[in-house]
Amino acid sequence: MLPFGQKRRKQQQIDMTEKIEEEQPSFMQLAMHYGAILGVFWLFKYLFVIGDGFTNHVFIFLFYLLNVGTFMLVYYIYIKYKSTIVGQGKKLLHGALFIALTCFFASFFEGLIMFIHYKFIHPEFFQNMISPYIEMVNKFPAPEGVDTAQFDTIKKTYIGIFSNSALYIVSNFMGNTILGFILALLIGAISPKVNNN
Repeated sequence: MLPFGQKRRKQQQIDMTEKIEEEQPSFMQLAMHYGAILGVFWLFKYLFVIGDGFTNHVFIFLFYLLNVGTFMLVYYIYIKYKSTIVGQGKKLLHGALFIALTCFFASFFEGLIMFIHYKFIHPEFFQNMISPYIEMVNKFPAPEGVDTAQFDTIKKTYIGIFSNSALYIVSNFMGNTILGFILALLIGAISPKVNNN
């Protein structure tokens, strides 16, 4: 049994830890906050894709150059998150899930600007982007033993799915989330240990 002074000190430490944990923003709040920051960056980056649609591929180089900024920003967010959370966030998987959720929230910003771009700003852009793939699918010969009419139906279904801009935006959401998860695993594996203050 602990003496009264040690018992009191132990209780004060528990109370202080609970107070710190209550004052910390939640996992979801942090993911939304950093997701908004990353999303605004992705929105800015996508403006170069829109500009490239009206020029001779001048802006696309800036768009690809800004992809390096995405990696740097994700690294910053990961390190900031690890140093903010007390007790949590110590595990690699927890940090990777946080970054995946952050990328998911950021994808709303990019998805919105993509939708506006494909529907209102430059509707031909999406069709021009997928036309080489559609031509490639149309050139596929029917495999041996498969009815040509049935294979043409499969091609039309595939082209219908592939040429849907909303589905493309949703797949971009999933791609960003998966990329964020993998990137966070890599960052967590190579980054130095972060000490909480």
